[in-house]
Formats: sequence, structure tokens, C-alpha cells
Amino acid sequence: MRRTSYIVIGMVIVMSLLLGVFGCAQPAPAPAPAPSPAPAPAVPTDLAVGTKFMPSTTYVIGVAVVKVITNHVEGVTAHAASYATDSYFSDAFAKGLLHLDIGTTHTTVQQVHGQGKWEGHGSAPMRLISTGPIYFLGVLANPKSGITTPADLKGKKWMVIRPGSALLRDVADAILYGYGLTEQDVTVLEHSSSAEFVAAMKEGRVDAMGWPYTKAAPWVEELATADKVSFVSDTPEALKKITEKYPMFPIVTLPAGTYKGQDKDQTTFGILQTLDCSSELPADLVYSITAALYDNFEEWSGYHEDVKDFALPAAIDAGKIGIPVHEGAIRYYQEKGYWTAAHEARQKELLETVKALGPYKPLT
Repeated sequence: MRRTSYIVIGMVIVMSLLLGVFGCAQPAPAPAPAPSPAPAPAVPTDLAVGTKFMPSTTYVIGVAVVKVITNHVEGVTAHAASYATDSYFSDAFAKGLLHLDIGTTHTTVQQVHGQGKWEGHGSAPMRLISTGPIYFLGVLANPKSGITTPADLKGKKWMVIRPGSALLRDVADAILYGYGLTEQDVTVLEHSSSAEFVAAMKEGRVDAMGWPYTKAAPWVEELATADKVSFVSDTPEALKKITEKYPMFPIVTLPAGTYKGQDKDQTTFGILQTLDCSSELPADLVYSITAALYDNFEEWSGYHEDVKDFALPAAIDAGKIGIPVHEGAIRYYQEKGYWTAAHEARQKELLETVKALGPYKPLT
């Protein structure tokens, strides 16, 4: 009897052990530990400001930005980084070699929107802080040519291409596209210098020419003084077509009376100089940079006359914003009352566009 009891007890122990291993009595596994949060990116303390080659205007403006940041942003210094062309900026931002740049809408918009040679490479990690000087790209005609709109270029000689200039190639393509013309309709000529196209206009060897010009371009003043230039406006219909296909070209207006004999506004398209930054920079840092530049604007603009065209609120005109604005800069503009519903709508549209393009893949 006692032996039987031992056998029963042994069987109970074995069954209990089996149930503990295989049955419902098995304890639930301990939960996996929560993943540790990703460490916050290090805040850079020495900022590289990209510019074009020294001693270009963009280099001087970039150095001015460097000086203001170093003087007024606590715990941060900056230095200028000179490049042969701003087409290198997107890769430099992606590789962490640049933190800010002095660029133009022509290149920056293509980099961020994945256009031109950046097509298929995603969206460059760049954000806008503000815009600066305008470069007008409209048709300048010989007053005797009979050109009243760019549609009249048909059958005429137009000196607009400079070998190696991607900008002027895009200008020519944009105008031809906007007016339904081809290079079989227009004699498109090249030039190698401003002296060449100024001489051609003065001597009447061409009907029109193209080159970026500002509100005080010496060569335009030379032609205007000699009554050898007419400022041709684009039609609203053509501008709509051009700016939809070429978003790097905002609509701009050269006010009447800017040059001798210019008695009407010239409404055309152009490019803007831009102050951009990495989308990866912390919002607090970009806010401090924006505040330093604009709270000390007299100092910043004292380094070069062109900096005055970065003045607010025109520097963030909602109609001329081609890439998303950095959230740190937006905070500053909101505090100053410059950020409106129109800005917010444009920002939302741009953010959706660049998100759809995906992460940036460097060209090299």
C-alpha cells in the first residue's frame, strides 16, 4: 500500500513538471525591454556656409553671414566654404559638409524638387531661411526689332546662350516653351561675354539678347543710355506655363523708371538669391541664426549693398518661396508677424511635394 502511494505521488510530480513545460501553466515570457530612444543629433558648433568661388558676390555675402553668426549666436562659430558652382551644394549638405549656403532658386529648387540632373535622386536635405536679390531673365530687345512680346522672336536673331551656362539654356527653353516656339522658329545665337552681346545690340546685329540683370546692371545702363534696349514683358498666359514647368523661375517685376527710357513695368520671370540651410539643423539653432541676422540687419547689410535685398518681409514673399522654409526660421517670422495663412498653405504644399520624392541620393 505504501509502495502504491509513492508511485501515485511520483506520477503527480511528473505530470506537474510536464504541465509546467508544455501546458497552459507555463508562465508568460517576460516582455522585451523597450528600445532606447535614438540619441539626438549633435548640434554643430562650427557652421560651414557654402558660397560660389571667391571673390564672387555670393562669397562676400556668405562671409557677412559668417561674421554675424560668429558675433551674435552664442557658442557657435562659422566659416565660408567656397565651391566652383552651387550645383555641388546638395551633395555637400547630404554628406554633412555644409550647414548653410548662399545659392539661387535656379539650382536650389531643382535640387530639392529633384529636377534637371537631380531627377530620380530624391529631395536634397535643404530648407530656406530667406531670399535676396532678384535677377531678371526677361527678353531685352532692340527697339527697332518690332518685338513687343517674346512671341515676336519668331524669325528673329536672339543672342541668349552662353556655352557652359545651364541657367541660360533653361532660360531659352522656358521662353520657347512658354510661347510655343522651337529653335527652328528662332535663330538662337551664343555669346561669350557681356561685351559681345552689348556690341551686337548697339550695332543692330541681333534683335534681342538674354543675360541675368539686376536693378543696377552697368551694361543695361549702357544700352539704355544709348537707346538700344527695350524691356519686353511676358504675357500672363506664357508666365503661367513657364512657372508651372520651371518652378525655379518665380514671376518678378522690374519697376518702371528703373532704367532710362523704361516707362512701363517689365513683368517677366527671374531667379532669387537664397539663404538656405540643412533640413537637419535643430530648430533652435536656425531660429537663433535667423534672429541674429535680422535683429542685426544693419550690421549684416553693411558688408555688401546686395544684402539689403534680404530685408523682411519681401525676403519671404509667399509667392516666391520655392522650397520649404526651415521650422526654426518660421518660428522667428511668426513672432514678428510675417508668417501668414498664405505662407502656411505654400509651406504645406511644398512639404508634401518633397516628401513624395523620398530621401536624397547624392550624385557622387
